[in-house]
Amino acid sequence: MKARLIHVRLAALPLAVAAVFPSFAQTNPPQLKETFVTATRTAQPIGDVVADVTLINREVIERSGAAGIADVLARVPGIEIARNGGIGNQTSIFTRGGESRHTVVLIDGVRVDSQSTSGGANWQAIPLAQIDRIEIVRGPTSAVYGSDAAAGVIQIFTKKGQGAFTPAITLGYGSYNTQKIDVSASGSTGAVDYLFGIAQSSSDGFNVRPIAGQNPDMDGYKSFNVNFKLGFQINAGHRLETNMLNNKNDAQYDSGLTRDFRRINTLQTVG
Repeated sequence: MKARLIHVRLAALPLAVAAVFPSFAQTNPPQLKETFVTATRTAQPIGDVVADVTLINREVIERSGAAGIADVLARVPGIEIARNGGIGNQTSIFTRGGESRHTVVLIDGVRVDSQSTSGGANWQAIPLAQIDRIEIVRGPTSAVYGSDAAAGVIQIFTKKGQGAFTPAITLGYGSYNTQKIDVSASGSTGAVDYLFGIAQSSSDGFNVRPIAGQNPDMDGYKSFNVNFKLGFQINAGHRLETNMLNNKNDAQYDSGLTRDFRRINTLQTVG
């Protein structure tokens, strides 16, 4: 599936609009040394981390053209995915051959699921549009994250505001009538930063069971999500933050010769 993303920064509109919203002018934030915090729960330069780690930032996610987070993680060494049908359907992720329930998953520090009882996170319900970066540790980290981290840890961080007030729109269209729209507004003032985002994606899908006489319909999906984050930087080592993520995913799949099913997942995290 090929898709093209079109990024529109409202800050780049003509001066007549900029005059109405003078605070749209963007500033270049200082470039900080890339850090990785998942391995020990303490921020470290990624070069100093002993564990087998991978960091995926927003730029890599956008370049990938992926429709879901599982498609991004499938390109990471040591990770395999299994999906029951097309995009939006039940997805499992296996780290270094371990069971799906043995990889801890966190969003902004909040555990997505009780891995030991549910069999794994609802990957199909995690919205890719709201993700800023993904930190992956492959290998046992049970001493830090508990017994269900026998295979590794995947920590997901959603976007946060920085610089001057900046509204943005991202549009995308691809094969199978795949459509994406992402609208956000973010920024920071002094020690306070903020972000609000809404995203929606849908696709007519394709026939995931192209066998004669077996329900030859198109199996599409729809996804809608909202993300909010407000932070206050107390000092260099301490930050106070509140965040909320809500996503609803509705996907079709086949089960039998003629019957058509829908899988509806809702993911909510509050931190």
